[in-house]
Amino acid sequence: ETLARVDVLCFDKTGTITTGNMKVQEMDANVAEKLTSYLAYFEDENATSRALKTYLTCEKKWEVQEVGAFSSKNKYSFVQVKDGGTYFFGAYEFLGFTQPMDTYYEHLKQQGFRILTLAHSKDHIMSPANMELLGHVVLSDEIKDNTKETFDYFESQGVEVKIISGD
Repeated sequence: ETLARVDVLCFDKTGTITTGNMKVQEMDANVAEKLTSYLAYFEDENATSRALKTYLTCEKKWEVQEVGAFSSKNKYSFVQVKDGGTYFFGAYEFLGFTQPMDTYYEHLKQQGFRILTLAHSKDHIMSPANMELLGHVVLSDEIKDNTKETFDYFESQGVEVKIISGD
């Protein structure tokens, strides 16, 4: 009865439509090799970091000068390596690239995959600049079993469903 007059219903993706169990779907060897050390310097315990740390064997191999934790404002984290510049890991559009993301990854993003980017600067910096793209990581979030039936029901009742996501 509460939904009898509803025309549009907005859902948050994580935890409502998905289980929050992230999985690595794709990562090239160069990115994996760098992330095994990069991620070892972070204590994050969110779904994304758990998925990455399950996929990789993390080990501190670098002499690190400074670490910048992920923030929802910046949408990236960074590690400054002594005599090795700075690595950034996060959302492509927040890493200072002027060219659009490769259409392959943009297509995956549009399908609901989470795409994270690893980039490098030869400089010791705290904000992305003069970045070299090293590659992307493709993650998926497991969709709950009853999601299709729920959306089909709302469609049959003339209710438009909108997904709200930070991705």
